[in-house]
Amino acid sequence: MSMSIAEIQMLRILAMIPWLASRPGVSKIEVCERFVLTPDQLERDLDLILMVGTPPYTPGNYVNVIYDGEMVDLFLAPVFDRQFKLSQGEGVAILAAATAILAVKGVEADGPLARAAAKLRSALDAVGVDVVVELSEPLALDAVRRAAGVGRTLSIEYWSSGRAQRTTREIDPSPPFFALGNWYTDSFCHLRNERRLFRVDRIRALHESGGRFAPSDLDVPNQLYSPDVTATEVILRTPVARSGVLYDLPFTEIETQGDWVTASMPVSERTWLERLILLLGPGTEVLTPPEWSDTGAIAARRVLESYS
Repeated sequence: MSMSIAEIQMLRILAMIPWLASRPGVSKIEVCERFVLTPDQLERDLDLILMVGTPPYTPGNYVNVIYDGEMVDLFLAPVFDRQFKLSQGEGVAILAAATAILAVKGVEADGPLARAAAKLRSALDAVGVDVVVELSEPLALDAVRRAAGVGRTLSIEYWSSGRAQRTTREIDPSPPFFALGNWYTDSFCHLRNERRLFRVDRIRALHESGGRFAPSDLDVPNQLYSPDVTATEVILRTPVARSGVLYDLPFTEIETQGDWVTASMPVSERTWLERLILLLGPGTEVLTPPEWSDTGAIAARRVLESYS
């Protein structure tokens, strides 16, 4: 499944609203842990929740949220207490949206949304409407899930986004989980001799290697990226108009001065930084380390060569 940052944020907010509404006075720390967020990401999500409604988007129009300090209180307008009569088309659309939201990390499998979706599906079945809602899943997902359940080592061909290359390695997979629009498995990597997080859609081929391991029920990592000790601290500058993508990168410190944004972040692979600079566009430059100042030019030259 491939989604934009905006689509991921919207699904997360739709999942977050009913969860917050049922937990008055919940701490921001607990919300971040539940939905795998940084404090800055949570603040931006809560800011956007206040925009739910109709112009001029005054608080309480549909959803009101108070989040000054360390706690969060969310209140739904009385309109949500009314019973609605849906057409079959509206019911199918709502069920499809609910199914997508239920795949978001942090949503309770037996919570209010899941129960409402089950009732809606039963009502549609009762009037002869057969609803099948499927989310796109990576081809390797079922195989990874089976191997994790029975403790069988997998030999995989994996596309490393950071290095922009394919590697062959053996992994002992843990049960895959869905977060931020993708499926992941927190697995022991025999090549690196340590646990690594793998995106399932980047597994290009796999087969059982014959190795065995004790299956585990590992918790979902609090962070989907953790820089290692070899990461290079990079400071780059980009026009403020193009800086939006930076706010969703983990471990990034951002400072705005006039029309420019300066960001400091750990970078494990220079190839990844090249793609980030291309995404940010013209005007973006690496300030430190000085030996990486030509990263943008190298990335642009590589793109031009690919078309020659």
